[in-house]
Order: sequence, then structure tokens, then C-alpha cells
Amino acid sequence: MGLAGVTLDLGVRGQPAAMRLVEVMLASRRLPHALLFTGPPHSGKSTLMRGLAAYLNCAAAGPSGPCWHCPSCRRIADGVDFDVRSIEVQEGHGRIQIEQVREFERRVALTAVGGLFKIAMFPSAHLLTENAANALLKTLEQPPPHTLIMLAAPTRDAILTTVASRCSHLRLYPLAAGELRALVVERTDASGPDLELALEHAFGRPGWAIDILSKPGQINEFARQVETMLAAIGPDCSDADRLQTAADVATSGRSAAERRRNAIGMLEWLELALAARRLPDRLERWAADAATVRSGLTRLHGNTMVRPAVEAVFLALGRGQPIAGQSSAKT
Repeated sequence: MGLAGVTLDLGVRGQPAAMRLVEVMLASRRLPHALLFTGPPHSGKSTLMRGLAAYLNCAAAGPSGPCWHCPSCRRIADGVDFDVRSIEVQEGHGRIQIEQVREFERRVALTAVGGLFKIAMFPSAHLLTENAANALLKTLEQPPPHTLIMLAAPTRDAILTTVASRCSHLRLYPLAAGELRALVVERTDASGPDLELALEHAFGRPGWAIDILSKPGQINEFARQVETMLAAIGPDCSDADRLQTAADVATSGRSAAERRRNAIGMLEWLELALAARRLPDRLERWAADAATVRSGLTRLHGNTMVRPAVEAVFLALGRGQPIAGQSSAKT
């Protein structure tokens, strides 16, 4: 796979460090059996995993990347390739279950059908149950030939330490303002106030901006929610108003699953907003607030009811107190 002098395109932009590591791995023909991609939600981790999977099994891959036209590429793009599987949280569960990992293990024991590699992608590896993570660990310790396991998580310490230690780590970062604008303009037809609002609230995450701009009117509703949400965690807001804001966040969506996803998305955004407002003289408070939001996200990813979990976050942030049972923040 000669890549010298040619830019490898796997679908992501503005991630030179991660792409350089991928290029070195491919050029050396020493691809690790497991890769861990970390970075903020919607920063390009899933796109990069899918692009690499397509490249490895593409029938006509060139130095610049997969062709995206051969049968293998088309199946991977559509998520229906037998050799390339994405293991995600199933409807009705908050986490990836051990049965899903065992099903993956049965698949990788088989010879690849149409491609060179059997590939498993875990876009939310931080949501593996402990039993599922331990089951995956066994495969990581003794991977079958021509198997690649790719995991994605917000941070390296969000997954089991023994799992992370067996993966080569690639970090993705938020895009700079100019790179973000160029990519979003390239992939959407947005312009004017909607585009500016999306760029302002994306915090360098192209996937988030592209997704919200694909839903008419969504960015304006989001901006309204954000203004209310930030006011609710301020010192001048009453607990009654905080509870009302939490109720608005927790009840946004038509189904229980959609309401949970929306609440998780809002808290993920709030976590990034708190990081953006971090000041040198308030690092201790910022760390405590970040730990509060992370605790709420952990509960939402479990089986905790949505509204109580969101209420606990807003009350704790507004009062400057941790959620009951919350671990101490690391400073």
C-alpha cells in the first residue's frame, strides 16, 4: 500500500496527527490488531473507522484511499458487510451487552467472506458493560489472524484500562474554526444565520454541525435551549427554574429512546461548553462541574430514568455541589 507523496483520504478532515499515524501503519504493513480512537463526540471517530475499514477491504484501493464504488465499499457504506460489523448499544439497553461481544467472537472465528480483514467497530466502546469489556479483552489478547478491532471513546480512561492498554491509541481533536467552516460548507448547503449558529455551538465538531443543519429549524430550537440551560446553572436561578429546565431537556423527543439520546446530547454539549469557559482561576470549580456532568452522562447511559438524572445534574451545577454518590473530580 504505497502512500508516499499522496494524501490518504479516509473521510475525515483536520486530523493530521491521527492520519499520519494511520499512514505509517499502512505503509509499514504492520497494522495493529486493535485501535482506539478518542476525541469529543462527533469529531470524526466513526468516520475514520469506517473509512479505514473500507480501505483495508476495498477491491480497488489506491494510495489516496478506498474507491467507494466496489461491492465491498458499498456494503460497508450501507452497514451491511458481513466482514465489517459495527457493534452498538441495542434498543432497550443503555450499554453494549456481553451477548453482543460473544456474537462478534463467533463471527471473527470464521474466514473473511469477501475482504481481507474481519473488522469490528465499537463506536461507543465506553458503553461496554464490565462483563462485555472483559469478554472483548480475551479476543484482544489472542486475536484471530486478519482481524482488526476498532474502538472509539471520548477519552482513553473512559474504557477498561486493560482493554485500552492492548490498543494503539489515536487521538482526534476539535477542528479549528476555519477548518470547521470549510468542511461544514462543503458538506451542507447551509448559509446565513443557521450556519453561523451551528458553527458557534459545534465546538469544533463537524459531525454535530452537519447533523443539526440537516434538520430544518433544529438549530434555532437548540440555541434557545442552550440559552435557557446556561441560565439555569447560573447562581441567580432558583431550584424551581432549574427543575423546569431539566424537565424540558428530559422530555424532548417522541419516544423514550429518543428522549434519552437527546438528553445525552445536551449534556455532552454542556460538558464542552463548561470546558470552553474554563478559566485559570476557576480550574477547581470547572473540574467539579465537569465531573458532575460526566456523572449524569454515566447514569443516562445506564438504566437510570432520564428526568431524575438530568434534574440531579442541573441542581448540582446550580448549587455548586456534587451529585450524591459522585466520585471526586481529579484536578
